[in-house]
Amino acid sequence: MPYLSDDDPLLAAFPYVNGGLFDGDDIEIPPFTDDILDLLLTRASDDFDWSGISPTIFGAVFESTLNPETRRSGGMHYTSIENIHKVIDPLFLDDLKEELEEIRKIDVFKTKKKKLEAFQDKLASLSFLDPAAGSGNFLTESYTSLRNWKMKRCESCPADRLRSGRRLIRSK
Repeated sequence: MPYLSDDDPLLAAFPYVNGGLFDGDDIEIPPFTDDILDLLLTRASDDFDWSGISPTIFGAVFESTLNPETRRSGGMHYTSIENIHKVIDPLFLDDLKEELEEIRKIDVFKTKKKKLEAFQDKLASLSFLDPAAGSGNFLTESYTSLRNWKMKRCESCPADRLRSGRRLIRSK
């Protein structure tokens, strides 16, 4: 990894910077300069609307570039939305849905309103950790599911509309 030791000795101390992808090949990897970063992150995508691209596609693209043995030995697997829900639904979504259904059954307006506001605060206080991180599909789908579910279900309760502008997810 001659480019690391020449360009940034601090990065050269980290063995994963190259990851061994080019071990044994006589390839000189160009330095990742600020100009290249600007080219990739700014100038190459200034006119592109990324909102139409699902973040989950990146996991599938990444996995498809690896041969099966490399994927298996490195534990690199894309998790489908369906399989993510097999984890997050019983972990927290099912309980939240049940809790909201109980609140929706309350007939006394003031009580219902108070419970709905407390429920919104609870949703806003949730924090999630995905230690594997990967392409971020678990976190993205958790947020998207909560957001979509909150918009469809919580907003359908008239008392809930009395306190508009409440945050769903706490930002730090």
